[in-house]
Amino acid sequence: MLRPFDKMELKRGILSVYGMFLWREREVVVTKGQIAIYRRSLGTMKHKINLWDPHVRITFVANEPTLTISLHQEDIVLDCKTPVERDAWLGAIYSAQADPPKAFQTRPTLAQDEESDTDSDFENFQDETETLREFQHARSSIIFDVGQLSREEINLVLLPTTQSLDALAQPANTVNAPPSKLVLALATYVERTEGGSRIVLLHWDVLVSLRIGLSLSKFLTLLAERQGSHTSTVSSITTAPHRKASLTHKTNVSNFVRDLLFHPLYSQRLRSDEAVSLSVIDAHFPHCRLRRFSHTDDDLPKQTLGAPALVRKCSGPASSSSTIVVDWGGGKKHAFPSIVMSGISLAKLQPSHGHSFSSVLPLRAVMATYKMSPLSFAQQCTLFHHAQLTGLPLWSFLVPTHYQKDISESFNRLTCYLVWSVLAEDSPSDRAAAIEAITSTAMAASAKSVNNFHLVMACIGCLGDTPLMPSRLPLTWKKVKAKTKAQLHELRALCDYTGGFETLRRKQSLISATCPSLPFLGIIGASLERLKSSPYVTNDSKQPLNFDRLERQYHALHVVENAMTSAFPMTPHPDVQHLLATLPQQLHFVSSKMLQLRSMQLQGYETSATSIVATTSAAAAAAAPTRRVSITNESARLLTFRASCVLWHRVACPNARLKILVEAMAADDKSPVARLISNLHRDVRASLFASSCPALCLVVSQGLDGIFRAAVDTHGSECMEMTGWDETTAWQTALYEALVECVYGPVAQSVQAKLQAEHREVDLVVRRRLEAQTAQTLVHYTMFNPLNQLALTGQTPIAMLRLLSAIRQELNATDEIATKQLRSLVATSTATTPHTTLQFISSTIDLTKCSAALISGFDLFKKCLSSLSLWLVSLLSLSSSWMCWWSSWRSSSSSSWRQS
Repeated sequence: MLRPFDKMELKRGILSVYGMFLWREREVVVTKGQIAIYRRSLGTMKHKINLWDPHVRITFVANEPTLTISLHQEDIVLDCKTPVERDAWLGAIYSAQADPPKAFQTRPTLAQDEESDTDSDFENFQDETETLREFQHARSSIIFDVGQLSREEINLVLLPTTQSLDALAQPANTVNAPPSKLVLALATYVERTEGGSRIVLLHWDVLVSLRIGLSLSKFLTLLAERQGSHTSTVSSITTAPHRKASLTHKTNVSNFVRDLLFHPLYSQRLRSDEAVSLSVIDAHFPHCRLRRFSHTDDDLPKQTLGAPALVRKCSGPASSSSTIVVDWGGGKKHAFPSIVMSGISLAKLQPSHGHSFSSVLPLRAVMATYKMSPLSFAQQCTLFHHAQLTGLPLWSFLVPTHYQKDISESFNRLTCYLVWSVLAEDSPSDRAAAIEAITSTAMAASAKSVNNFHLVMACIGCLGDTPLMPSRLPLTWKKVKAKTKAQLHELRALCDYTGGFETLRRKQSLISATCPSLPFLGIIGASLERLKSSPYVTNDSKQPLNFDRLERQYHALHVVENAMTSAFPMTPHPDVQHLLATLPQQLHFVSSKMLQLRSMQLQGYETSATSIVATTSAAAAAAAPTRRVSITNESARLLTFRASCVLWHRVACPNARLKILVEAMAADDKSPVARLISNLHRDVRASLFASSCPALCLVVSQGLDGIFRAAVDTHGSECMEMTGWDETTAWQTALYEALVECVYGPVAQSVQAKLQAEHREVDLVVRRRLEAQTAQTLVHYTMFNPLNQLALTGQTPIAMLRLLSAIRQELNATDEIATKQLRSLVATSTATTPHTTLQFISSTIDLTKCSAALISGFDLFKKCLSSLSLWLVSLLSLSSSWMCWWSSWRSSSSSSWRQS
């Protein structure tokens, strides 16, 4: 049952909607400001969504046909069958969501002349939880599909990605419109539209990919013929009849040629067909090469225009520009200084001093080291972001490329660095100071002298991240100044995500036309994504090309064009630029899992400290004498979080980092692990001469188990943080092996000597039988036998297990062949105590806590000696029992003889 047609209806269709348990086909109708979902069978309404509700969020994945609409913790999933159809529905939804009935109301902000730091001036901004939640929603509502693609997937998506999808949707468009007609429409658009030259040059790759026979030299020849040039050439494109060009047409065509020659961005289009295009320009447009030029036609008045000394030439309305002094030298002279060529080369910026072992510096340490204010740091970030932006072509934003992925990764890395800078501080006061520094940096970045909205959104994304929420860090946010919370409220008014960041869009567009600025690229990517639903080629005979889409895409990228051709009058700091450029290498260990783990640790510290402070305050109010309690967060840690990060940065192997942590456990006198280690060494010395070998081995194995349990209970979170492994078995196995190596060292030689004295006879017999069995066997290790290292005294069982494991991997044969080869190695080695080595490993440590690689080597060694050792042990036990019987029989015989 179909509903009557609505005048405000934008799109209607049948889609699969995910219900409670399964997919059902529903009729979806998009009207101005709302989406209605009807049951197909009964015709009744199932859902009604108000698109102007600020809580509505629309999400999707680049290559999937599904579309998710979230509202008040309820998700409605629509299956559009294909990504092209999904893009069409997205365009209709965004069109229906535009122009809400109520205008945006800006929130009150602080006056710039107020510099008071007292908290009494900002009592209205004590609750920051809602503001930070808005920051979190703002960060998650930016749709940037390139970040979800890998570099290999992006390389497969070459130009024209969008046109390929459009061609699949409407394959007959290019057939209906002849190539010559499309080119003529393009030439007419350049002539009649102010600023159309840059729109065409921006989309030149897309237009060429339409396969309409378009090339730059042919297009310049067509424009020259349409201008009525005296020098005519034969063109392969069908031209229109000659008519007299107007002043507006000639001015727009001249702007097209001058942009090709002198614009710092669009002059790169000449590289594909430079020689032929320059010859056409010399033949038809020689006046465009002059800095002072005039139209030489008879119907035009002669006028001379001075060369504007512009930083850039904005095509937007009511644009003004500032002047700079440029030394042109002997190079090419024109009205556009090559800002791109004179940008900062990050490869040439080298640090002025070397980095020590503790070279990872958080934000407050960077500012203190280089004596920088938040404004200075914001300026250095602006120079770095500007150099990053000018290093890529403007038209690369039209399709998914690795350029957007690199910028997205750099933005996420900067946000992670700011989050890490807060969590790396040791006390709540220091973390509060770091939050204040980040907020001051965001305020400085939004000031008129900087206008770096990319950095503003990075700071907002940092403060809105889950590890820094007040529920995680209650004591830290309690120490943040009220003035800082007021500034956060002001930033929330600027970067409100409702309405598609309309306030930020307007401010970026306004400031971009008047002074240098850096826009936030996330909302620009979202704007371009909305335009992908409409094709480049239409069925309209009067307008075969979709110039509306071209203009909208240029309008979205206009702020990026102004940012690329603008210069920032700032001096780069080499060390800070090097820090920003090497953040991915220096903070490669910073992951969301690590930040979440650190935040949860601090949550436990700060929650317990808050409860202790509250209890202490209540006791003080009751006049009860209480002892002052320390609320230091790092008191229970062996190594500070910053020291752990330094080890992550400098030590690549997780096992090596874990060994350093175990050494710190053993060196800390107040640690329970260190006390248990001391007790174990004392018990071994006491049992060495007073107990048997089994009793001594039992003391060692039980002591190691107790030390391992204490290390897991007291420092398990630090071990997991140091290794970065998710599986508990993995880091516990590495911890046990590191503990055995650290603890066993001082007593290993004593225990080994006692076992050698106990099993001397067995070792001699096993050695003789091995030599007899392998007398005729070919030995592979003739010059060096790796088992000679077993003869060294003082080795730990883990060291022996690693040696056996390495030999097992090097043999690389079946168990039967490997056993024979290992027997040959044991027989020809200088190690004379194979049975003692077997007992030393199996009796003093718990092999179930070791890794599988170590156990495999030990099993092969045990299999090699098992038959010999069992035979010999049984023989010795039989001989000892016979000797006991013989001695008892002799004693009984002698007593009976004496009595008789």
